[in-house]
Amino acid sequence: MISVCLDKESEFEYFFSPNNYLGEARNITPKKIGFIGLGMIGRSIVTRFLNSGHNVSVWNRTSEKCQECVAAGAQQLSTPAEIVYKCDIIFCCVSGPEAVKSIVYENNGILTGLEECEPGSKGYIELTSMNHVIVQEICKAITDKGGKYLEAPISDSISNVQEGSLLIPATGNRQLLEDCVSCFHAIAKLTCFMNCEVGTASKMNLVFNMLRGFTFVALAESMALIKEAKLWHYDFVNYLSYGQMASPFVTEKYDDFMQNNLTLDTSFKYQKKNLELAVQLNNACQQPCPMMSAALGICQIATQRDVARLETH
Repeated sequence: MISVCLDKESEFEYFFSPNNYLGEARNITPKKIGFIGLGMIGRSIVTRFLNSGHNVSVWNRTSEKCQECVAAGAQQLSTPAEIVYKCDIIFCCVSGPEAVKSIVYENNGILTGLEECEPGSKGYIELTSMNHVIVQEICKAITDKGGKYLEAPISDSISNVQEGSLLIPATGNRQLLEDCVSCFHAIAKLTCFMNCEVGTASKMNLVFNMLRGFTFVALAESMALIKEAKLWHYDFVNYLSYGQMASPFVTEKYDDFMQNNLTLDTSFKYQKKNLELAVQLNNACQQPCPMMSAALGICQIATQRDVARLETH
């Protein structure tokens, strides 16, 4: 059963995942799922797909990274083109636009596979966070070859994936989303289908990441000021918990900072990349966003100081 709520003002459709999705009877898509990109996020997604009963085949440029997924029940294939031949719906989750372009355009890539398939028989879902212009370019290349396209960029943390609590914006082919909504239920508590205009979800994702970047910076600076003003951090957190700004995210990060736990659940490299993409969107829209530029500057300083080594592995 697909749980959908239509927002009449925005016309967004919200696909809610059932509670305890992995542990209850559910309608798993009979479609064969292909997955490309087995970094930390990708492996966690494939694990959720397999644990919920999906038929999954995988490919990664570094083939050794497939071993964990194969041991869990996935089939390893040799090229992106073979993923297209043997699977109905292909998910892609890689480091960025250059990696996506190589997977799509290179020999034995996605387009090679689509050339040998019946038009309309294959679907491609992009989970990689990218500039909306590149997303539209990739979409056109795939649809011109007869593939169906959906963008559904992921920007949350590894723990959100492992808990199945992602928030995912999606645009493009709505039927493709419905065909594999059980995959989205396995990893997301909410998937929001915005419209059919590819690129919209990427913009929304970047604005979300911009806000998160601001929040990290504001948390760090407020804690530094609390210390210099000779206030108590715990008093501030308790005070904050009664106000409108209270949130699990803010409380969790404050607790981490107070315990000197600087490990990053979301890869620092990808946080920085998403802020850079948000700056590109800002420039394209000619919208002054000085705080975003400041947050990116702090990320660049942190990179110089090797803070990125603290990210989780």
